[in-house]
Amino acid sequence: MSFASGARKERADASRWAASSAGWGTAYVYDGMGNLLQKNVTAGSAPSLARTVNLANNGSLSEGYDFNGNTISTLGIPSMAYDMQNRMVQLYGWNHYAYNASNQRVWRLVNNNGTVTEEFYLYGVNGSRVATYTLQFNPPGSGYAAFATATVKDYSVYFAGRLIAHGEPDLGYDGVYGNGIQAVSTDQVGSAIDDKSLVFGGGDTYQQFYPWGEEKFGSSPNDRVKFATYRRDSESGIDYAWNRYYNNATGRFLTPDPYKGSADPYNPQNWNRYGYGLDDPEGTNDSWALCPPGYVPVTTAKQRQQIISAAESYVGQGLGHPGSSHCLFNSGGTLQGIDCSGLLAQALAGIPFSSTLPFDQPPSKDQFTTSQVPTLFSPDTSGWQVGDIILFPGHAGIVTGVSASGQVTSFVGSQSSTGPADVAITPGSYWAKRLSSARPYIPCVPAEPNPFGEGGASSSHILFFAPGDPVDTPGVWYGFLPGMEPEI
Repeated sequence: MSFASGARKERADASRWAASSAGWGTAYVYDGMGNLLQKNVTAGSAPSLARTVNLANNGSLSEGYDFNGNTISTLGIPSMAYDMQNRMVQLYGWNHYAYNASNQRVWRLVNNNGTVTEEFYLYGVNGSRVATYTLQFNPPGSGYAAFATATVKDYSVYFAGRLIAHGEPDLGYDGVYGNGIQAVSTDQVGSAIDDKSLVFGGGDTYQQFYPWGEEKFGSSPNDRVKFATYRRDSESGIDYAWNRYYNNATGRFLTPDPYKGSADPYNPQNWNRYGYGLDDPEGTNDSWALCPPGYVPVTTAKQRQQIISAAESYVGQGLGHPGSSHCLFNSGGTLQGIDCSGLLAQALAGIPFSSTLPFDQPPSKDQFTTSQVPTLFSPDTSGWQVGDIILFPGHAGIVTGVSASGQVTSFVGSQSSTGPADVAITPGSYWAKRLSSARPYIPCVPAEPNPFGEGGASSSHILFFAPGDPVDTPGVWYGFLPGMEPEI
């Protein structure tokens, strides 16, 4: 199978590219904002699509939306409802969902023609779902009070962030791995293409997917990982993607990117808040359904070292901690202090310390707080790595050392007592005691240089450019930021 997706990214006008294999072929048509408009079958049998999108707000004319831009009706699903955090809580009116503070779905009630099933989910320290339990509530009886029982439905095993095994106790056989756990193979975007737990008595079952996630060769059981690390719900056929839900039939998410500044003025494809994988579904995935504007996850050790070098350039400069702001300047405009999130913003933007004026930094309104890290960056499910963002409750830094056993040994950050400093984590120390509550996040680097080059903008890169806040304005929730309307 071959794709011409590279050419797709270089064009701002409507474009078309094709995919083909021995048995099928499809041509895809997009508008200038990267909305998938058509799936035209050119050979064999494959999914098709034809729809129209309103370029004034990126909304499909064949779907319904609420005032926050959440899809409330789509192909084959007439009714969806959301909570105040724009998370789906109801589908069809009789299926219900609940979430924890990290936006992970922890409870699900499915009503299948009167048969009600309740499930709750357990997640590992790095955010991967490791177990599903079914709940059964028993009413009080003679001599005993009401009680509930929980039964394991399935469990999953991850290694270095990838699903490697899946098990269901009710398979009826143990297989070679014991306890029903069977091996799972995934492809380059995390799709489960060989799931042995689907086969009774052992053997191979190959799942294959069309580029946008529709399943080939019929339909295998849902409620498991299928396309691009997502779990496909049996009641809807929609993929649960942690922070959002993905519709493989239309190739877009059901809700806008939850980060309000997700539109990058230098990358028009990011202006489409519903887009998946920058329209390159075979080469890119969006494991956490989050996309910081204008930035891409690091892919090399060199990029990580550049982030560390930028952060450490602030150490030893006599800087303090500003207390209530990201950066503190004296009357002459010289930097006097920087807090942990300010230091993190500078490091990720690749801006080292400089004593020249004006001090080079992203605008203060485009900085972020440590509490926003989980909504801007993806957890590093492979464990601690040098260059990761280390997030403590109320504090953040950049990891500079990891032991052979995978434990953090040092990081660079800015503390209220020291300002920017290198911190060694030794047994029994203050930071060693806090390490159990720390989490790793994948750092990101600018996707392209800032074209401004001078003036009030950073001469290196702008980190979070957010000239407007359309999510809070009913009626323009998923449109373009003020002054950024494209000419199409």
